[in-house]
Amino acid sequence: MGRWRPEEVKAVPGVADERTMSSVDPSFAAALEKRCLPGFQGVTAITADGTIAYLSPSLDGRFGVDMAGAVGRNFVEFVDLADAGQAIDSFGGVLAQPGFHPAIELRVGNHGDYVLIDAVAENRLESELGVVIMHIADVRDRSLASHLLSAQADVMRAIALGDSLATGLTAVTGFVTTALPGFGSVAYVVTEGRYVGHGDGLPTERKSRVELALVAEPRYVGAAALVDAEPKLAQAADDCEFWPIAGPVVGDGLGSIWSVPIRSDRSSPVTGCLEIYGPSAVRPRDDQWIVLQLVSRLAAIAVEHAAMQAQLEREANIDPLTAVSNRRVITAQLADALAQGRRPVVCFIDLDHLKVVNDGLGHDAGDQVIAAAAERLRRAVGVDGAVGRFGGDEFVVIADVPGATAEAVADACLAAFEEPVVVAGRQWQLSASVGVVEVDTQTTPGDVLRDADAAMYEAKRAGRGRWVRFESSTRVSVERRMRLEQQLRTAIERGQVEGWVQPIVRCSDWSLFGVEILARWRLDTGEWIPPSDFVPLAEEIGVIDELGVQMIDAALAARRLLRAQGFDRAITSVNLSPVQLQSDLLFQRLRAAHDASWDGLQLEMTEQRIVDDSAATLADLQRLLQSGVSLAIDDFGTGYSSLGALHRIPAGTLKIDRSLVARSDTDAGRAVISAVVGVASAFGMTTVAEGVEVGEQARTMRELGVDAIQGFLFARPAALDDFARRIVLGGWIWDADADELAPRVELRFSVP
Repeated sequence: MGRWRPEEVKAVPGVADERTMSSVDPSFAAALEKRCLPGFQGVTAITADGTIAYLSPSLDGRFGVDMAGAVGRNFVEFVDLADAGQAIDSFGGVLAQPGFHPAIELRVGNHGDYVLIDAVAENRLESELGVVIMHIADVRDRSLASHLLSAQADVMRAIALGDSLATGLTAVTGFVTTALPGFGSVAYVVTEGRYVGHGDGLPTERKSRVELALVAEPRYVGAAALVDAEPKLAQAADDCEFWPIAGPVVGDGLGSIWSVPIRSDRSSPVTGCLEIYGPSAVRPRDDQWIVLQLVSRLAAIAVEHAAMQAQLEREANIDPLTAVSNRRVITAQLADALAQGRRPVVCFIDLDHLKVVNDGLGHDAGDQVIAAAAERLRRAVGVDGAVGRFGGDEFVVIADVPGATAEAVADACLAAFEEPVVVAGRQWQLSASVGVVEVDTQTTPGDVLRDADAAMYEAKRAGRGRWVRFESSTRVSVERRMRLEQQLRTAIERGQVEGWVQPIVRCSDWSLFGVEILARWRLDTGEWIPPSDFVPLAEEIGVIDELGVQMIDAALAARRLLRAQGFDRAITSVNLSPVQLQSDLLFQRLRAAHDASWDGLQLEMTEQRIVDDSAATLADLQRLLQSGVSLAIDDFGTGYSSLGALHRIPAGTLKIDRSLVARSDTDAGRAVISAVVGVASAFGMTTVAEGVEVGEQARTMRELGVDAIQGFLFARPAALDDFARRIVLGGWIWDADADELAPRVELRFSVP
């Protein structure tokens, strides 16, 4: 018969034509209904010329089409104009071949209100029925679910990649356009103290009027939705209470406005409103109400996660204990000043005798002192200076204004500590040692801070509670540093920098999850040099490769010992410097260990170091992972901490910094850790919390879903030989008191 066109086909005489009327032979109807396919709501019978001869009672009125009004009319009249061509072509193919034909999706209905259906055609023209049977399935729910899943994926993808709130809300409002053809939408949320609309449902000038109306017109439909926390409707009708205001605000060309509050559930606060704009004066159908509720929840997800992202980004710049800039930010400010040719005054400040407070009243009291010191320094320098916490009880002040002198800035810093601070009901007289640099020949932040630090140590040696300007005489500190460099070279050559072992404990049952190898160095005089001093020094003098290989050898030795005792799945972790990635020595050592026990080896790098070294570091990391080791992001939460950067870092483990763990006794602290755990889980990463010192912290980490923990609560680091003896002679007994943990268990190594 060829391709069918309505004008080319004449009515086929016969029984079907006689039934193109409102009354249908019951036996004919029964025969059609009997053939309805499982899962389909009904059938319609169509003659060869496209005339509807019968419509199932189950379909009567379902799509805005009633049986009396449909029978006797061409089926194409009820198909959306956009789908009419497809329907005609498909029907022509059906006429050419008896039997069943593949399903097609069509939008059908009446008066412009269309519903999506699946239609399976069955050519029975040559049978006693003499019609094409069209099996009809309402797929609105399936289509809605599909669109919703797609929208959810778009929103969550935007969140995971660190995109803006506007991007997430635009994805949400775009879903409305797809789910509700002919409608537009805009999401209005508070940004910088005012309502801002996101979406393409209105021209810019109209969105601006709505943004003003949300706060200035209490009877505007959106304002009412915000206040009452309930959906509100406005229609172009005289009896609508909202239209006299909503119509003029939004402008001509719209017939209805549906305003829905944005919130995740009925118990959650309203964070904005989502407005749907329709071309005609209509109320939402039941299925459209479902769409509005689901889209409102999607918008709430976008808003809530954007707020969490903003909080994490703030914490990436602000030291959580003191609320001043962190080390990364204050260093960047100094770099910016130097790059622009300015010569600021820089003070390096270290609190005196804080250890007395920590030992006498505990570290919580020490933290209060540090926070009080930061606030006093901020008040002392005012708007003319920047204050940053450099680490521990060390601060950096940058006075980058004309006329600032070393004397004035340093005196202001010391004056901040004249009054005692009250901690734990006791008064403590604070003092600080201050090193001052008036930038002259220094060209990098490292140079400036090195000299300011050297001057600060001179102030301590001179009796503390004073300031010292960096001058040529301060080079004594530099000479000591040079001696330390030589001692470090010798210590590494002789293998005197040892790899000590600290266990990592599984949260689920307090069993052994793995161990971390920590570098420890003691001088011949018995003085311990902290890793924070000698590791950067090793990088600077070019011996970090040898030191790193020695630590990897210690890790491999610990790994062999663990495997010999049955801990086949325990990881062995060791810190990695980005400098090591630039040498082939690390890769050669890993290849040499390939036949030994290289599997289970995990290398740790801070996220800030990874990001700061950019694409080159990431490329080297990919090369490293090909050697069979895994990567952990260390100290997460202290520096960069952008969740959006995680998708670029090929890490399998995220180590939550001790500063976040220390704040796990607060709602905000737990919320941040919970968010980090959630994002890590989304990226398929294992989480390890560092610095766990008390049982309450351990229990909190388990409740928040952290996989493993590490800290003094269970064990302090021990020399490799001590570790071996404890394992071989009966297992490692945790230092923690069993009463501190729940459920009570025998706190020993257990074989996984």
